[in-house]
Amino acid sequence: LRFHGSACSLQHAVLNVKVFLENCGKPGANSGESFARLPKVLAHGVDHLVVFLGMNDAMNSRKLVDVEGFRKNLTAITAAAGKAAVKSVLLLTIHPVNAEYLGERHPRHPQKQRLQAHLAEYDDAIREVAKETGSILVDWRTRFLAESPGASIEEAVENREDCLFRCAANSGTRDGNHLTSEGYRFLADEVAKALRVPEEGKRSR
Repeated sequence: LRFHGSACSLQHAVLNVKVFLENCGKPGANSGESFARLPKVLAHGVDHLVVFLGMNDAMNSRKLVDVEGFRKNLTAITAAAGKAAVKSVLLLTIHPVNAEYLGERHPRHPQKQRLQAHLAEYDDAIREVAKETGSILVDWRTRFLAESPGASIEEAVENREDCLFRCAANSGTRDGNHLTSEGYRFLADEVAKALRVPEEGKRSR
């Protein structure tokens, strides 16, 4: 459903598997808006649905959806995919952010004093929905932290050139959540690994 900015990376990462990839993501969309657009996506015939949602629901002060509403939307997306005979649904966890930058960009956010912890609640919801629905969990949050500098979330989100999202040091912008090209490359690789599992299992039978 959402793989904005890294379609080419994913295409190259899925080695030895012929794929047709369609990027149906819409920048800034929350889970409710994405669910509303889902019928048009599924109408084209989908084998594997990659869902990367939650950042806007949690962080975008113009698109906020509370965590229970997000959980319901995510569950509804997986249910709709099942009815459309989608072979697998991949749910991506969410990477941490630079809370200082996000606070500047969204000064009226109701959770401004605890943005990192607030976002983690949405990450937990994704993990729970994946378990409850039998969806494939793509643990991007763990991969992000593993590939980031330092040994803690605080170090991973610092303003430094090798940070995996855009910041003043690597892009001249106080962004704090949108990935760099290197970040998208790691993200695509993590999704590709998850996509290989059902495809390789199908070929081995």
